[in-house]
Amino acid sequence: MVSYRGNLSDVPALSHHKGSGQGVVRLNGRDVYCGRFGTAEWLANYHRTIAEWLANGRRPASPSGDGGATGPEDLTVYELALAYLEFAEGYYRQNGKPTRGVRNIRLSIRPLRELFGTLPVRDFGTLQLKSVRQAIVDSGLCRNEVNKRTRRLVRLFGWGVQEAMVPPQVHWGLKAVKGLKKGQSGVRESERVRPVPDAFVEAIRPFVPPQSLGHGRTPAAHWDEATRGLFDANHQYRQGVRWGQTGVQWGQT
Repeated sequence: MVSYRGNLSDVPALSHHKGSGQGVVRLNGRDVYCGRFGTAEWLANYHRTIAEWLANGRRPASPSGDGGATGPEDLTVYELALAYLEFAEGYYRQNGKPTRGVRNIRLSIRPLRELFGTLPVRDFGTLQLKSVRQAIVDSGLCRNEVNKRTRRLVRLFGWGVQEAMVPPQVHWGLKAVKGLKKGQSGVRESERVRPVPDAFVEAIRPFVPPQSLGHGRTPAAHWDEATRGLFDANHQYRQGVRWGQTGVQWGQT
């Protein structure tokens, strides 16, 4: 932490906000961001902000922190996204490794950064969110996945509010955007998961543990992979093939 003391007493110290990578000083209970940590601009903005704060009777020069300092609402969408990814990589972990959720967040954020990375978060609203959503639709994803990725973006801004990086009204506005409904905006629907043919079940019954078949059927999520090595192109059982030879283990998807 870097402090600005000089011959003055009780001057707020400048610290490093790791989430955004910026220098930040707290004035009157409000975080004021001073630019990228460790740069000449960062230190100059801090000195200027403190000087104006003192000259104004230890009050911010203006509600928006004018005079060179940047408040949390002056962060760009790109900086917010990077901070959220850093948080997600540390939070969503299992057995010491990032979970699939981190990858999903990255995929959701990509069009956001590409379209509005340089936009201040204070200016990101419902129209911008809908533009990002349309880009996700145009990529060919199904409606359910489009809605999931859009919700992740809204949560991103909600996290930013918790971290005093996003004005609350930005998040409130984004929450008003409803998910796409079936048949809306030409977005495609996901393909229906169909049950496994009974012939497949009966053909492999001698080669799998009885408990794997449950009440005569196996969860459909296992079947595309599980039956690949057991049947030929004509859906005929391959004679002589044993379950272990397919390399498939029950319980995996």
